[in-house]
Amino acid sequence: MVASLGFRVRIPLLEMPSFRKDGVIFWTFIIMIVISVALSYGIMVLTAKSPKVYNAQPESDIDAPMAEEGVPVAVLFGTKRIKGPNVVWYGDIGTQAIRR
Repeated sequence: MVASLGFRVRIPLLEMPSFRKDGVIFWTFIIMIVISVALSYGIMVLTAKSPKVYNAQPESDIDAPMAEEGVPVAVLFGTKRIKGPNVVWYGDIGTQAIRR
């Protein structure tokens, strides 16, 4: 059995505050939360950057591949970039089952 020396160590930071019957501590806490939220929102609004708005290009400026009837098909040997080609076939695309 451990003998007691008759004194108790108190650590004020770890003790719970005593609540009064009128709830002063509760309402003080609620007011502090409301003030903190209001300040945070105000700082966020004041320091927020406005988003940049980019002008979209019209469809005629886009050089995307197309597939139209009656348009001549370019035949190339080697490597070269073609703007707006008429695509009639693009590789042997398919699916392959995964086997475990």
